[in-house]
Amino acid sequence: MAEVRKNKKILDRSSDQNDLVRNGPLLSFRRSRWWQLAPLSRSQSDSIGAEVTARTDRVGVAFAWMVLSAASFSLMAVFVKRLSGAYTAGELVFYRSIVNWAVITVWMLFRGESFLPPGKPLLVFRGVVGVAGMACLFYAIGHLPLPIAMLLSWCSPIFVILFSRLLLGE
Repeated sequence: MAEVRKNKKILDRSSDQNDLVRNGPLLSFRRSRWWQLAPLSRSQSDSIGAEVTARTDRVGVAFAWMVLSAASFSLMAVFVKRLSGAYTAGELVFYRSIVNWAVITVWMLFRGESFLPPGKPLLVFRGVVGVAGMACLFYAIGHLPLPIAMLLSWCSPIFVILFSRLLLGE
């Protein structure tokens, strides 16, 4: 509790930072319709700001996880390139998805999480878009030199900026 108060004081030092937390693009998942996101209330923003600040003491752990993530995705790209001569992009997406499904199912059962959370239409849409993106990436990896395909995949932040403005109003 003292740590949260200490981190809350850190937030209070900068009014600009507080304004970003209170008025920034933080969104709640409360919806009247699944595609309309409601802004957070001031009290919700304050509690989230304190929680986010409280987590900054684990920067080293987060850094390690990001390095592991980057290494894993790089290794996946190498294996996709190697297997693309024997399998189509659709087959590679299918096998990757089956492995993901098995791992996530065990994880969710272990943690007692729900398989059908609220907001299902948005999750289904996200899944369809994710599979389409993965199929496109795997096709590109199979038909382009690996460095070029990965370089083009790094254009993703440009599309995130564009879509966050168009779809989220950020």
